[in-house]
Amino acid sequence: MPNGGYQDVVAKLETLKSQFVARVAAELGLYIDLIRTAGPNEAGLAAVREGYGWLHRLAGSAGTFGFSAFGLQARELEECLQVVVEGDSEGQLARLERALDADFFTRLDSLKSLLASDAGDSALPVLQNAVTEVAPELLLRVDLIESDPEVGRELAENLSRYGYEVVVYDSVEAFLAADLDSGVTTVIANVELQEELQPAFDRHKQLHRKLVIFLARNDSFDVRYQAAATGAGGFFPLPVDVPALADRIEQLSQEWEESAGGRVMIVEDDEELAEHYRLVLDNGGLKVKVITEPSEVMSELAEFRPDILLMDINMAPYSGVSLARMVRFQPEWLGLPIVYLSSEHDRDMQISAVAQGADDFIEKPISDTRLVSVVKARCTRARQLAKLASRDSLTGLMKHSLIKQELAKEFSRCQRYGQVAAVAMLDLDHFKSVNDTYGHATGDTVIRSLANLLRHRLRKSDIIGRYGGEEFVVVLPDCGEAQALRILQDVCDQFSGIVFSSQDVEFQVTLSAGIAMLGAFGNAEAALNGADEAMYHRKKHGRNGVTLYSEVAGNDGAPEAASP
Repeated sequence: MPNGGYQDVVAKLETLKSQFVARVAAELGLYIDLIRTAGPNEAGLAAVREGYGWLHRLAGSAGTFGFSAFGLQARELEECLQVVVEGDSEGQLARLERALDADFFTRLDSLKSLLASDAGDSALPVLQNAVTEVAPELLLRVDLIESDPEVGRELAENLSRYGYEVVVYDSVEAFLAADLDSGVTTVIANVELQEELQPAFDRHKQLHRKLVIFLARNDSFDVRYQAAATGAGGFFPLPVDVPALADRIEQLSQEWEESAGGRVMIVEDDEELAEHYRLVLDNGGLKVKVITEPSEVMSELAEFRPDILLMDINMAPYSGVSLARMVRFQPEWLGLPIVYLSSEHDRDMQISAVAQGADDFIEKPISDTRLVSVVKARCTRARQLAKLASRDSLTGLMKHSLIKQELAKEFSRCQRYGQVAAVAMLDLDHFKSVNDTYGHATGDTVIRSLANLLRHRLRKSDIIGRYGGEEFVVVLPDCGEAQALRILQDVCDQFSGIVFSSQDVEFQVTLSAGIAMLGAFGNAEAALNGADEAMYHRKKHGRNGVTLYSEVAGNDGAPEAASP
């Protein structure tokens, strides 16, 4: 869990509550006297405006610290002054006299006793368990529960080609006896083991139902529905289609990574409240940046680059609505989700505020649990939308234009610092025949399988993109020629061993790759062309392997002569 254990978070939240009580206790007498001395004149109106702003802040923050009754009373008093402060200037002094009656001051004085008697309830609790961000390598492990040794061995071997570490258990008992808290994994088991697996999910927080994939020998609506009702993330009839299974594991892993963590910027002028939100969201596994000075928003946005912006509406002298509109002036922030977190409870005002540049409105006070849930959902959605904009829809890899940009960046880095790097062009062999024989849906499965294998077989630092059709580009930073050759040859070997099936017909696909070292060229485009030339040389000389540009430069003739 980020920043210490749960007890540490609780202690910090209690400290914030104590600070809140001390500050409000000191302010109560001052603001009560200020409002009490307000007469039916301009000076009185100014005093009431100041008192109104104070009550507005209390109404929004008191509940967060557990002072629900106090916050409710502050809200009612705020509403009494709202008709004075926000109404037309005509008749304003008369409205002030009517609002500040004996009943108003009786309720205003009662704030003191409410603060003293309301020790802070637990209606708005902090999350009990943090959700830590998961390292990608943890999601590469698959726990397979299979009593048939031959079936388990074969499935483990096939999945390992994609780069997964598969641990096979011959029974649920063996699975439960293992160290299940060592990391988040995908669990594959027969659907008949649902009830036996239940204790594992009850005892181990690292196990998650949506990362479970069930296999079934008997496929029917009822069996599938029962699996779905458990919250499972996938279902496959036996014999299992391994490429489709690997594709589903990859989808679940990506969804899990997208939902774990997120970057949140909070713009809130109440420092205690902002720190409370920061602690709660940090405890929920999110990275949080707090801005208490609204004038710093633009510079901090550029530096922190959040997934979501949480902002109060009333931060005198600034308006959150105007700040949101200002943020939207810059095209790069047009897609940034902006969510108002404010004590403004007028529904029409909320709708109006959202219509002027924001995405949602959350009314204070909000429970810690709901705050984390809403913010994480928004972060996940923001990441998914950002991914859709820059990633290939079929494979989830970088699009053509983006991978070329990354190649250009790496070329510049190598020139600047004297580093070595390679670029590889990969192309599926005889892919047109695959589409013509088995259909485009099967062809898409083959393409996704290669994308998944590249994601797991290559290094974390390597950059992968779908160049177009069945062509892929890989940029390998800090990688010499011999190492690049070993890496790409392993990819070719593993991919050629994957068995695909279509209408009960099994087949395999190979790929050809070409590698060029960036340092041998004057620009990134030339290096990419070199890798392409080497790849076509491989096409003409046997396919199913890797060719280095340094071995064929100037000796190959026109690459167009090679067929796919």
